[in-house]
Amino acid sequence: MFDLIIMLSRYLFIFYIVLFLWQGIVYVAYEQGGFLGNPYTAVSMQRRITVLMHMTAFLILGYNRETYMLGRFRWFFFCLR
Repeated sequence: MFDLIIMLSRYLFIFYIVLFLWQGIVYVAYEQGGFLGNPYTAVSMQRRITVLMHMTAFLILGYNRETYMLGRFRWFFFCLR
């Protein structure tokens, strides 16, 4: 199960990176005079993607292979960040 999570997270991170870069292109195109979308939405999406990247990475690092679950204290420390 853990290996499946790792394999899926690879593709999820690729999706995050591509979406993050696309939103950067949208913002730069707006600054250069073109219009691919709303630059405020692009920046907002980049912030959300950054948070999702960190949450996904934390879930991978915090996963315990022996008990096949996340520790309670790890969630507590993640929420304190």
